[in-house]
Amino acid sequence: MWIVNQNFRKYHQDKIKVRMNAYGHEGGTVVAKYVVSKIVGLMTNPVKDIKE
Repeated sequence: MWIVNQNFRKYHQDKIKVRMNAYGHEGGTVVAKYVVSKIVGLMTNPVKDIKE
């Protein structure tokens, strides 16, 4: 999972836990159901430069 909007990073940092069940959304549509197995780099963005 990537958190695209940086404003939601703090929200997810306080909520997400290992072994929790979760759903991935695109807008209002559920596109994935998963169990969190590991949290890596929650407060960093893996994409440093986005080419437009």
